[in-house]
Amino acid sequence: MVGVPGKSQGCLTCRRRKIGCDLSKPNCQRCTKSGRVCEGYARYPTFLNTTLEGRQKRFRLEEAKPRSSVNTTISSTSSSTALNTTSNQIDTDSSDETSTSDATRLTLFRQTSNSDLRDDQLIACFYNNFIPKGVLARDLSPALWLQQILLSGAGSPAMRSSLKALAMTRLGWLNGDRALCARGRGQYGIALTHLQKALYDKTLAWQDETLAAAYCLSIYELFEATDGSIKGWNSHVSGVGHLIQLRGPNHYCTPLARAVLHSFSSASMIQSVQFRKKAFLDSQEWRSKPWKHNAKDIYQRLLEYGFEFGTLSEEADNSRLREGELDLQHSISYPQRYSALNKRMDIWFQDFLAESPSPLFWLSSEDGSGAPESAHYNPFIFPSLRLATITLCYWALKLVISGVTASICGALLSKHPALKNNAPDAFANPQERENLLQLLRQCSKAYNVKLATNIMRTMAYILSDSMGLIGAQQGLFPLRVALSVLRQYPGEELWWCQAIYQQLDKRKGLRYATHIAKTDGKYAKD
Repeated sequence: MVGVPGKSQGCLTCRRRKIGCDLSKPNCQRCTKSGRVCEGYARYPTFLNTTLEGRQKRFRLEEAKPRSSVNTTISSTSSSTALNTTSNQIDTDSSDETSTSDATRLTLFRQTSNSDLRDDQLIACFYNNFIPKGVLARDLSPALWLQQILLSGAGSPAMRSSLKALAMTRLGWLNGDRALCARGRGQYGIALTHLQKALYDKTLAWQDETLAAAYCLSIYELFEATDGSIKGWNSHVSGVGHLIQLRGPNHYCTPLARAVLHSFSSASMIQSVQFRKKAFLDSQEWRSKPWKHNAKDIYQRLLEYGFEFGTLSEEADNSRLREGELDLQHSISYPQRYSALNKRMDIWFQDFLAESPSPLFWLSSEDGSGAPESAHYNPFIFPSLRLATITLCYWALKLVISGVTASICGALLSKHPALKNNAPDAFANPQERENLLQLLRQCSKAYNVKLATNIMRTMAYILSDSMGLIGAQQGLFPLRVALSVLRQYPGEELWWCQAIYQQLDKRKGLRYATHIAKTDGKYAKD
């Protein structure tokens, strides 16, 4: 009975069209005469995904069909339809040739996988919304990993489903399409299944497409944040790092593998700074072997300073120097090493300026969204997103080094017996004390607030619509560093930083941004 759920015995095609079926087998004659594909009479179970928003709505005839049976049905029916169409072309006159040829083209189009064509359009639309637009994209692609995935062709099921999940959820959010977002979250589960199967396969586990799929899912977690924090992102990045490490440093000669390693280096550096731990990319082997055929660019050289900071911080934390338990010379060596790292970064910055267009940035006449009313807070404009990303990373690392240096100097001056202001003459070391005080003065409140303000003055540029979705991704680490520093100096700059986090939520769909703005900004909370 048509229109009554569960009662119709007709073929799937007639059920979708809500018309009566003649129940002919193996193929309905009503479908055959109209040039349609009869999908048969089989009934299959329906699975509903449970998401953060609740159980998904069941769409009509959305059934879990086995791949083999579906392909067999479509193949047989398409062949019979094509034969019938051909015979009809012979018997009809010229007045019917147009309608018959249209039916033939329709049949052939369905044989070329209609879903693949829709997926390609979806992914292409996502790519156009992810990268900067127009002349701003003429520089080196800021999403080289995504570009190489698209150039690599169809790819493995894991890579394609991962990219579909990312594309669906982001495009769904951009267009306010909750149904597409829900489909994207369902596709995410499918992608995880494909990736798990690939990782357990002795051949697929080492393919570049598997590595690209794993990295793509880390970007999904960065934007979607399934648990409302960046724990999922950290977990995925750690997994990608483990896979890269297992592959070894000599297997990154292909464009796709090299692009993923290049992009992963930035995420790994952020984790190294975030957790104050040495990353495997900081070893001599990984510093040289993957790059023996391709020299590191200026950005990769900057990332090395971030890795060095993580390694040095882990050593300092293990030494417990903030508790004043080490001898004087060994204790003082740490702020000196941080200072030396800071000076080498200044030399790097001069090289960066030499190869960049002049000026590196200029002031915008418009006020930054949420910025205090002052000419000192006008937004910065850069020639390209790449230059803005590198400059932001430089300011963020300088700010991190400054904060740690000030913390260590303050701890040594207050806890080490030989450096206290009231230390006995027998233990006093005025020269070392003066050196620490000088480093402490260099890491002043004014210096730190200026660096944090520079980061926020760049946010209006990288969060603009012309920068695409990737602009928000590139600004997360610097803005987080600025927030953690400004928490120590409450004022209008801190309010401005919190307002920018609200923009990340409302304008870019980063749901966990508002939560971060309300906490103390420390990574440990995540």
